[in-house]
Amino acid sequence: MDGTETGTAGGYSILQADDLGAAAELVRNHPFVGRGGSLQVSEA
Repeated sequence: MDGTETGTAGGYSILQADDLGAAAELVRNHPFVGRGGSLQVSEA
């Protein structure tokens, strides 16, 4: 979760957090990540 991913996005979720670090914490234990996937966290 601390790098730039290449390729197209396969979906998205909208989260509300105080900052990017807090948003990253919200998805750290996401089931997709647990299966070896990656998630990109960015500001809108």
